[in-house]
Amino acid sequence: MKRRPSAVFTLFALLVLCLGAGGCANSTSDETLVHIETMPLSERVQSSSADRMALIDTRPRQDYVAGHLPGAINLRIEDFSRGRLPMLDRYSRIVVYGQNPASVTPRALAKRLHSLGYERVRVYDGGVDAWRAAGLPIERTSG
Repeated sequence: MKRRPSAVFTLFALLVLCLGAGGCANSTSDETLVHIETMPLSERVQSSSADRMALIDTRPRQDYVAGHLPGAINLRIEDFSRGRLPMLDRYSRIVVYGQNPASVTPRALAKRLHSLGYERVRVYDGGVDAWRAAGLPIERTSG
């Protein structure tokens, strides 16, 4: 007589498979990330709707302090280790960026935000380097 696996065993096996694959829901790959270019982002930063957009600088604190996009906040992946940040819930859009197109942290943070249920997340691949190259303003923060 063949024994059927118990419901608990089946649930446990499903959980292991999901975790091994990076999660069951809200899976985001590099191909599914939505990107934004310099000029459309610049227009949004300068528009009246800028207060509905969270602009997240993913670089180390010392780089952020030295110069970042206007209105940006400095957050790292570690800041989301315990889940969602209530301070972001008021924004209808989130844009993450790093230093330049080679920066992997913005894409990783965008994936993390998607996994936490944030929608309308964009990645600005050009980063601070492209922003400066376009002659756009940089903001500095003390300490």
